[in-house]
Amino acid sequence: MDTISIIITSYRRLDFIKNLLDSLKRNTHYVSYEVIVVNSDPGYNEYKDDYLTRKNALKEIILVSDEPKQYMEANESAFVVSTGNYILLLNDDALIPSTENMWLDILHDYLKDHDDVQCLSPYQFMARGVLYTKGELDINKPGRTNGTRSNLKDLPYELETVWNPFSCALFRRSFILENRFLDVVPEPQYHYGSDSCYCRTILDKGFKNVTINSTWIYHFNNRVMNRQVERYTYNES
Repeated sequence: MDTISIIITSYRRLDFIKNLLDSLKRNTHYVSYEVIVVNSDPGYNEYKDDYLTRKNALKEIILVSDEPKQYMEANESAFVVSTGNYILLLNDDALIPSTENMWLDILHDYLKDHDDVQCLSPYQFMARGVLYTKGELDINKPGRTNGTRSNLKDLPYELETVWNPFSCALFRRSFILENRFLDVVPEPQYHYGSDSCYCRTILDKGFKNVTINSTWIYHFNNRVMNRQVERYTYNES
């Protein structure tokens, strides 16, 4: 079975990760994966963080930055120590619902069977409830697109998109080796949107970004959901 390396980066909110890991371990059927957590802020008060105080008892690989890292820099630092054939980037404010235990199997099998796809994502249930499909990405303003907004209820099983947010995105290791994360980071003021620059690279090389609507995850998105994850305790039975 192919190993999938799951990379989780966090900046001053590692307390979210316990909920994510609890849901990941309980609700993931796919067993051949490793988890790499990057604390991208070396000045973070670790003693206040329940996740980091338990780190010696955990099997996850934990990387602590020697200096603050932007998102793509943090992903790169985890990628170089990863061992998986496939790489999954996962936001710290995500949760895997109990109804979706085959989510990683579905993503892996689809990407393995479709050579023309280089970025694959499940639908991410969040406030906006839409996906950007046909259109163009503005490489100078990552995250901006003039693409068509498609409502969830209208989505087919699979949908080609201009941009797959890296809150949950799967890649082949071979593609990342040829197109390292740091190669496509834009100007610093846009570093939170550099995932769209990476997706633009995929399109420019003649490949596709695809969203699979048959499986989904919760993505709270702290910036628009008013820190709901901090108040959420994972307790699905």
